[in-house]
Amino acid sequence: NIELNKKYFRLTMNKKIGYKKRFKNQNLGEDTLAIKEINSLLNKLTDKNLILSTIKKAFHGQPLYVQGYHDIGLTKLDLDAISSSQPILIRHADYHSATVNSVLLNCIGLTESNGILHELDAAKAVFAMPRHSNQTLTTMITNAIESLHAYGITGGHSDDLHYFNGFKDTVEAFEEALKRKPFRAHLLMHHEEVQGFIQSGRPWLDQSPYLQLVAVKIFYDGTLSSQTALMAHAYPKQS
Repeated sequence: NIELNKKYFRLTMNKKIGYKKRFKNQNLGEDTLAIKEINSLLNKLTDKNLILSTIKKAFHGQPLYVQGYHDIGLTKLDLDAISSSQPILIRHADYHSATVNSVLLNCIGLTESNGILHELDAAKAVFAMPRHSNQTLTTMITNAIESLHAYGITGGHSDDLHYFNGFKDTVEAFEEALKRKPFRAHLLMHHEEVQGFIQSGRPWLDQSPYLQLVAVKIFYDGTLSSQTALMAHAYPKQS
């Protein structure tokens, strides 16, 4: 939460614990300008027209899979306007929800939905999408590593073993990408991929100097952003 005025900007990091700090602008407003730039970037995440125009540019007459979307209320009608013949899936940033068009809803038998799917319904839509080739997976991982390197990040966790082509293909894609771009990759094991790991005959932990198979990730409930996490009290009704 960022508040601006002429002399100060106030950054509230956590309202619950009441952390607030006020910073004085001592450089002719450059700090305030920086915060305005941050606000501009954040606004882009909630600009419906910008998001839709970005999706349109990415659509080339083939099934389209988009990730990193923060739910601002797009529905199947918005995506149907982009394509009524090819499936479009917009994966929400929390990975527990997705927004899809009518083509994909028809494929999974949820024709009455508005296109905003949660948890198991979202998973059905994801797995109904055409599989990526191993070459595409390798390219995606390579591009991600290059982006992380640009920020000085040399290692990280991922639970992508479950969300693309399953255990075998995804591990092989990571191995191929890591030959080109070193990165300390710790792959979390989704509980539904444990059987694939057992069948592979691979050892636990170290697969190479840069690749490890680590903790099993067991899912129990959802997320706050999708309003599927188990709470002591009901979620407030959305307008």
